[in-house]
Amino acid sequence: MLPDLPSLRLLADLARLGSIGAAGRAAGISQQSASQRLRAMETQVGLVLVQRAHRGSELTQAGKLLVEWSGDLLERADEIEIALQTLRRGRSDELHVHASMTTAEYLLPRWLVRLRQQRRVAVSLRA
Repeated sequence: MLPDLPSLRLLADLARLGSIGAAGRAAGISQQSASQRLRAMETQVGLVLVQRAHRGSELTQAGKLLVEWSGDLLERADEIEIALQTLRRGRSDELHVHASMTTAEYLLPRWLVRLRQQRRVAVSLRA
């Protein structure tokens, strides 16, 4: 069974921030709640994901792999959440551009900077 998205995000934040407390704060929960959520996820997947210590925590090899494998999933979930917010508001303040390398390197930077300055639109570019 797959872990839920908030638990995966918590594990990714732990990898990035280096402690359960910091990951919990990033998620808006207490250190104790974060630790409980991580233990529940370990039970769910049947693997030890976090090596806990007094000076912080680090991921086990299995935890590192799970974070790596879930990166695209979490990124896509963020995009979907933004899209849902846009639907709820009825408009978009973001522009996502996909372009070839040549176009992305030579033409788009100037265009996107100008667009952002004139329209205050958040722009992301994937080449």
